[in-house]
Amino acid sequence: WQNASFEGLVHMDLDKGMEELPLNRLIDLANSVDCCHVVAEAGNDEQLGHFYVDNDFPVVPDGLPVQVGCRVTVPFGRGNRRRLGLVLSLSESEDTARLKKIASLVDRQPLIGEEQLGLMRWLREHTFCSWFDAVRVLIPAGLGMDLEDQFLAEPGAELPADMDLPVRRSDTFYVKKHTAVQRPYMHSHEFYELIYVQTGKCLQTLQDGCCVKLKKGQCCLIRPGEAHCVQRIDEGDVILKAVIPRELFDRCVCDIALPEEGLVVFEQTSLFAEYLFIRLLRESHMRGAYHQTAISALLSLLFCELVRRREPKEAARLHFYDDYFRNNLKQASLDHFAREYGYTPAYASRSVKRQTGKKFSELLCEYRMQRAAELLSSSDMSVEDIAFEIGYKVPSALYRQFNARFGMTPNEYRNALNKR
Repeated sequence: WQNASFEGLVHMDLDKGMEELPLNRLIDLANSVDCCHVVAEAGNDEQLGHFYVDNDFPVVPDGLPVQVGCRVTVPFGRGNRRRLGLVLSLSESEDTARLKKIASLVDRQPLIGEEQLGLMRWLREHTFCSWFDAVRVLIPAGLGMDLEDQFLAEPGAELPADMDLPVRRSDTFYVKKHTAVQRPYMHSHEFYELIYVQTGKCLQTLQDGCCVKLKKGQCCLIRPGEAHCVQRIDEGDVILKAVIPRELFDRCVCDIALPEEGLVVFEQTSLFAEYLFIRLLRESHMRGAYHQTAISALLSLLFCELVRRREPKEAARLHFYDDYFRNNLKQASLDHFAREYGYTPAYASRSVKRQTGKKFSELLCEYRMQRAAELLSSSDMSVEDIAFEIGYKVPSALYRQFNARFGMTPNEYRNALNKR
């Protein structure tokens, strides 16, 4: 039908006296195809009118304040596909039994006025211009984007369980940063979503009205079909989201005992878990050789680490290390650590090794890289300033350690976060 529509539009222009059509006009006609019907049974205007009465002219429901110049959504064609329309005129009719009703009102006030409507009619009557072309010229392109239902969710406000919500779909794994400009709306997914709070907080509202608050270092897994709404973030909130298609999730987590809840909260994450999350960001952004294999392996390791950290002993074991490095990162050293806790340097070194399996210098480097990643994602500080902030005397040390740990430079990491 697209070919037939395009051919019909071309013949309409030629019938108006044009001997040949310029390339730009042909492109415009091609873009108009989706707004066309091929009506083989209509041989004249009267028959065409009957076709539209049977199919597409909408009725304004009682109480809906529709005005000329407003946008509306209407059921279109036999499948009643919801399309965006513009009200060009209103008229009364007693016979509405076979007419479809307007689905919803997009604009409370007219988007275009009488003068613009008059210009549209003039363009339609005096130039080789369809209604579609005239509307497209006079209305900004962004106002004609694809429609998507969005349900705003206030904390504590329960939505009906049988309400039809938007469903997000993706068959590709990716990691991205949740941005402050994203509008909160209630939705569900066909994929698994893993949310990690790198800094600040993350507030979510569920369909039953319950609120879930994640703090720095916490993450949650949202299963397919679980409706939620991520509330608008504040300055300083850095939230990373991983979209995991079902097949990939099942393959990577098949033998890991995860809780069965629709939304699973992991109260504590480790430095290793954040490292794995950033490596996943790298793989999804750079997509080098064998990146799919790397993503599968990293996901399996990440969920193993998250489940282990849910065990009380694992969660509490390293808590005081977090406190020390968070408060003393700039001046941290083995001697300083030993003085803070009343140990000798030799005993402190053995204790750290026994409890973490790492040397103090290795643990210090990990905490520095964690803080560097936070500052790169949450601030506009230069890499040089970040290096000094986390205790390095020369910026080259940060470049070298960051690249060695995450497989990308600090600037590449920042660019990956800002990729849309």
